[in-house]
Amino acid sequence: GEFTYRGQPNQDLPKVLIQGNLSGSLQDLRIQAQSVAKTNDGLTANPEQQASADMQLHLAPFSGTPLRSARLKIIDLNPQWINQHAPSAMLDIDLDLQPPKVQVPAKIMPTPVVQTTALNGEIRIRNRAPQTIDKQGLPLKSFTSALEWQADQLTLRKTVLELLSGTVAAESKLQFRPAQL
Repeated sequence: GEFTYRGQPNQDLPKVLIQGNLSGSLQDLRIQAQSVAKTNDGLTANPEQQASADMQLHLAPFSGTPLRSARLKIIDLNPQWINQHAPSAMLDIDLDLQPPKVQVPAKIMPTPVVQTTALNGEIRIRNRAPQTIDKQGLPLKSFTSALEWQADQLTLRKTVLELLSGTVAAESKLQFRPAQL
């Protein structure tokens, strides 16, 4: 069904107006949502909401790997809208995580099998207003990386950070541990 959310998800985030659609079940849930300036029933966005966002999520909320795929596009996000002490920037963020397709010979199975315990994709961040730190800015021009996420490990490949005065290329792995209560 369709939904509208108007509010502040937590005290550190700006107020937003989002419209979207939910479909499926709690075992196979799909969410599509986007920020809007005005809803069909007359609600208007807070003038402080400057960023534009569009997301598509495929979730299995009660499985061991609840995130099945994600597409997120944000345009015109200033980190200072989230935290007043953050550097000023104007970020465009594009994230795409999809399950890898495993090719099985046609004699065994005619269609590709989707492995749901891993996600592969890419993240691209572009800062349209890079500035030096001494001017309360973010000296990042762009960040791109291929992503491989499996269980408790995130691998970043072909990572490139373009800074105001140079470029950094890297590959890394992040290992996550379960929270201890």
